[in-house]
Amino acid sequence: VNTTDRSRLKNVKEVAEFGYTEKQLDNLRFLEIEVDLDNNYETREFLLYIMDSMVCGSGGCNLLVIDETGKTLSNTTVVKLPVYMRTSTIGDMDQKGTWKSLYVWSQGFRELAPEDGAYPSNASMAPEVPEDALTHHPEKYKLVLDYLE
Repeated sequence: VNTTDRSRLKNVKEVAEFGYTEKQLDNLRFLEIEVDLDNNYETREFLLYIMDSMVCGSGGCNLLVIDETGKTLSNTTVVKLPVYMRTSTIGDMDQKGTWKSLYVWSQGFRELAPEDGAYPSNASMAPEVPEDALTHHPEKYKLVLDYLE
């Protein structure tokens, strides 16, 4: 999990539109991890979770899906950690270009089902998923992003 390299963070258009100064960006708390969301190992996707009062409320923070250049593919609000996704299987190679669901906390675990690479804009409106369906089946779901201790 990246918490220090701000190169992609500073290239994200939505982050710039939040109105941060350069000094604020240098001190912004965030988590970033590379994940394969589109079953295509030729492309790179990153989850970018921004933890700042400017973009977080009582319901959660913003979770962005960005590509390697910092282009935002999706921006979801009202997200709390942890974030889960399905584990990859050899059969996923046949699903190249098919985006995987993300599972986030938003007043219960929610499934963010993608449509053309974009996830719902508000996690609290997504369908609820029983917590034990995710946490008790490590063969199907893996934890990809959580708070650092």
